Amino acid sequence: MLRAVRKRVEKNYWDMSYGGIDLHAAFAKAEAAMDQAQSAGHTFGIIAQALAALNDSHTFFIPPPRVARVQYGWRMEMIGERCFITGVKPGSDAESKGVRPGDEVLAIEGYRPTRDNFWRMKLMYYALQPRETLRLALRKPEGLEGVVELASEIRTGKKVIDLAGEHAVEEYYEMLREEMNEAALDPHAVVEAGKDHELLIYRMPAFDLSAEEVDAHFGKLRRYKAVILDLRGNSGGGVSVLERTAAYLLGKGVVLAERQGRKKEKPIQSAGPVDTPIHARLAILVDSATASAGEILARAIQIEKRGIIVGDRTSGSVRQSRQFSEQIGFDRVIYFGVSVTNADLVMKDGLSIEGRGVSPDVLVLPTAADLAAGRDPALAKAAGILGVALDPEKAGGLFPRKWR
Repeated sequence: MLRAVRKRVEKNYWDMSYGGIDLHAAFAKAEAAMDQAQSAGHTFGIIAQALAALNDSHTFFIPPPRVARVQYGWRMEMIGERCFITGVKPGSDAESKGVRPGDEVLAIEGYRPTRDNFWRMKLMYYALQPRETLRLALRKPEGLEGVVELASEIRTGKKVIDLAGEHAVEEYYEMLREEMNEAALDPHAVVEAGKDHELLIYRMPAFDLSAEEVDAHFGKLRRYKAVILDLRGNSGGGVSVLERTAAYLLGKGVVLAERQGRKKEKPIQSAGPVDTPIHARLAILVDSATASAGEILARAIQIEKRGIIVGDRTSGSVRQSRQFSEQIGFDRVIYFGVSVTNADLVMKDGLSIEGRGVSPDVLVLPTAADLAAGRDPALAKAAGILGVALDPEKAGGLFPRKWR
């Protein structure tokens, strides 16, 4: 597996200097570590660590699918530079042991979550090495600190992803979102606020719509004086969906990002059957989980001075990748894969936001008390900027998240 992954990276990675790292040394170290591997999960972690040397959000190991699915019963998110519990599943071991939204996560299995390592920690514990239990060091909103060991729920199922198929990228990222976010993916939803078509809030959890669905959703926005597009937690999706969405907000033919790789490729730009863009006043909500296409759209809106960005700094996971399917074995075949970045994406201002993210125009970070009370100060702030009063507590209940 390790050697197959290495060949794919060497042949396809966008930067032939590999960001200045010694790729040979990174993989030689991983191969030596294989002798000490204690389990399949440990082996997968070693392969993933070899790729982590590239420090690239879109280059990572795709382990063989598991029949058993782990659900920990709680969600966490980086808010600013701190990690918080943002949801707890009713009836879970976490709920029975007093874990609540607003608890700050100081450490997971002894390791402190940071902006730099958070995504890798989730990939490790959800996809590469799921655990029957996880040990968390927590700080309650009132300041009390402690360590709790939380049992996970094991569910049996079957999930096969055809990494060579037409929709491989979308299917794989959907699988990752499901594994790394135990709540069911939020549905696309709209809520009206104010009166006389003052404000429409559109919750867009992913760029996963058909062309007809994009037209239907954004066609509704034309009737409103102001629009909030909520991209919090939106980890991206199809480029064609991004381009069509951007056409409704910016007009056609606006360059969003240039692709830079081994081969010359056309830029990502707004496109679609949109004669005139929407003219409503616009606010975009983002957070630390807004990634990829969500970040590109938010930054393009900022560059074009089309609207105001409200919330937290985004993920900084903005590159183009291709997924490769691999297999080993004869009588019993094991399938695995690797995602390899084949282009960096450079915005219209000449800068890449990989590793940097998009800084909001108005920074709004919910406090531990806000999370505990279910308040949404960012949504309330965005509505206020657009001239509509919205109570943070009411805002927090507009788009409830359900557990699977």
